[in-house]
Amino acid sequence: MSVKAASVSGKKKGILDYINKMKWIYAGEYPENTDVDVIVLSSLAAAQREIRNFPYFLAELFSKDIEVALARENITSFKDRNTFLIKILDLSQNISEKIRFGLERRVKSGNYPGFSAPYGYTYRNNRLIIERKEFWHVKKIFSLYINGKSLSEIVEILNKGKVLTKKGKKWKKQTISKILSNPIYCGYLRWNNILVKGSHKAIIAEKEYEEALSRLKGLSYTPIVNDAFDFQSRYLKDNVP
Repeated sequence: MSVKAASVSGKKKGILDYINKMKWIYAGEYPENTDVDVIVLSSLAAAQREIRNFPYFLAELFSKDIEVALARENITSFKDRNTFLIKILDLSQNISEKIRFGLERRVKSGNYPGFSAPYGYTYRNNRLIIERKEFWHVKKIFSLYINGKSLSEIVEILNKGKVLTKKGKKWKKQTISKILSNPIYCGYLRWNNILVKGSHKAIIAEKEYEEALSRLKGLSYTPIVNDAFDFQSRYLKDNVP
């Protein structure tokens, strides 16, 4: 799957080298070109220095379903935006130990940390709540994939049906892949290296999630044995992205 990358400060050597290393395609500068998958910044320090209101800039990109990469730090938001944001906060050293501890404690207690809600949910009154219209599309995505449809075929079905993403955009394979690999849909929360049972309602069963994830990883499906401990142990052992 080709990834289109853009910069905000021209063709700097470090940015182009990173794009080449990641085997992405350079698609010009943002915001002149908005049809991109990721914005590559040379470093966090440079971004904070050159981009006015950097947190707002990140929020704007995420609202458009555009990911962010920091070349010098070699980190991206592709796998998990929440973890990416925490890493940025850690790197900038502008977050106190108390706030970090509070976020971690919130997740460990099964509560969503409070960033943008994933497709299928909305965040209201400090809780993840199922978004009914999106709920059925999430179930359909898992069902189609488990029953043999490819990512491309699912994208085509959703786009032909004029189903839009949470941000009102057309679907891409990487968006479908993110949904299929996110344990939040079977009732778990993933944050940094923490995986816990969440307090929110699951949209699919653990069995469905495991079956979809096994196919994504190119493995044969083996049912979990019985409880949440088995699920967590295997998930963490396999180091699933």
